[in-house]
Amino acid sequence: MRIAMQLVVFLALYASTETRAANVTNAELLKACGEKTVVMGRDEDKKLVRAGEKINGFCSGYIQATFSGFTATANCKSEDASPEFLLSVYEQYVKDKAVPGSATAYSTLMQAFRRVPDCE
Repeated sequence: MRIAMQLVVFLALYASTETRAANVTNAELLKACGEKTVVMGRDEDKKLVRAGEKINGFCSGYIQATFSGFTATANCKSEDASPEFLLSVYEQYVKDKAVPGSATAYSTLMQAFRRVPDCE
């Protein structure tokens, strides 16, 4: 009985998470993607210097998972594109097409990924 109850709870949480991920808007994803972590390093004098930025984990994961799904159905030769590159393709597509923030990020990403070199 306890295992059955755990399974019901797991399935309910899984369905809820899947629905929320499918309903992410462009505005929400772009906001998450704008939240970057500054990566620091040291120069030759051992002083801290800015070495770069790291994309928000949600943004990176959402974009990479969507691209993985895209490459499963599209003819893509570049299946290992970096999250930074995929984000730039997405941001440029949103800008070029004036995609509304209220549109679903998933469908926008699927359209944007057609611009990735070696993908049809």
